[in-house]
Amino acid sequence: MKIIVAGGYDTKNLGDHAMLKVLLRDLSAKVPDLETVLLSRHPDKAFDKVYGVHSIRNLDYDTKEASLGHWFNGLNYGDDTEHLRVIRKELESADLLIIGGGRLLVDISLGLYRGPLPYYALLVTLARFFNLPVVIFGMTIISVDTDAGRELIRYIVSNSDAVMVREESSRRELERLGLGSERVQVLPDPALDLECGDRKDKGIEILRAEGIGLKTGRCVALSVRSIATLWDGRAEQAGSSFIEALSRFADNLAEALDVDILFVAQQTYCVDEKFEDDRQVAIAVKAGMARKDLAHIVRGDYDVDETLALYQLSEMLVATRRHAIVFALTQGIPVVALSGDPNIEGFMQSVGGASEVIKLEDMNTPAATEKIKQVWAEREQRGVAIAKYISELSKSVGGYGETMINIRGSKV
Repeated sequence: MKIIVAGGYDTKNLGDHAMLKVLLRDLSAKVPDLETVLLSRHPDKAFDKVYGVHSIRNLDYDTKEASLGHWFNGLNYGDDTEHLRVIRKELESADLLIIGGGRLLVDISLGLYRGPLPYYALLVTLARFFNLPVVIFGMTIISVDTDAGRELIRYIVSNSDAVMVREESSRRELERLGLGSERVQVLPDPALDLECGDRKDKGIEILRAEGIGLKTGRCVALSVRSIATLWDGRAEQAGSSFIEALSRFADNLAEALDVDILFVAQQTYCVDEKFEDDRQVAIAVKAGMARKDLAHIVRGDYDVDETLALYQLSEMLVATRRHAIVFALTQGIPVVALSGDPNIEGFMQSVGGASEVIKLEDMNTPAATEKIKQVWAEREQRGVAIAKYISELSKSVGGYGETMINIRGSKV
């Protein structure tokens, strides 16, 4: 069985990598001859070796700057089109096109043969030419702002053989677009089926290699990302009100719980924007803290298993990133989500209140501090309850692979 996978796996986002890891693990267990081709902005042999895939160039440019004023790479007069021939050859010989996972169907940078929605619509069109089944995998659907965006989502979803979304709110959004169908399934986030083996020794090894020593002997992991629409609209800049608020929050967290803060990155990509890299956000936040002595930034570029090892050293996680929350939950670690994003809120609803949510605008209030103290005080009991809940929830993750195999079988 040969699959073509199109998604965000080329931007060093560990949440995306985790979803791919779980999917390929499950498919490989059922399909011994699995061959996976990944459409990638930056084909990487090291990545291919870790995940057992073969990456080929997609239609992106290497940088955002190089794309300005152009349609997709290969679709402009005079472009090198060798990668187009490779894509065509791989699609012609494939059994399944998988689009996902994540929040990919958004109308940003929308134009003629520009932006995510036209890209996935083009892939779906090519799949129709080759009679290739299409599956939407592990997707979150949020509302889009444009009529063109809504029409493109309708086109993509209507031409897909199965649509598997990660939360009930995504299914409702599709219904609002007139796309309610028996082909739409709600399944847990694929990364919720990450394995929970003892990795603490690896985590200790990483901290030692980075020269990180915990002053208090215990830590809370903090995973932060740039969210450019908050407050003054300058969240991506050091010195913005968002960064300042996070600095105050980190100080309050360290002092209220008497713990070290361990900044753990979920994304380390910075080709177009410096602050796409979570480590750069952490550097800016720490620079504004009064208790810098209790703040530690993990600066290496680590894979899924290594990052899980770092979370296992933590007794609690506070995060603005969805998959940081997922990673911690799979390891039985209590979580406080800082939410300014429907993606986070939809996910937290889908896990049935396994952890707590604090609105970003409320994170420095006394009520937020009390909620964090309560989670900390109950961390052991909550950890046991979370592990049990996630164990039950993750049993449904196998539905992704089963659906794909069934669709492939019905088309043979």
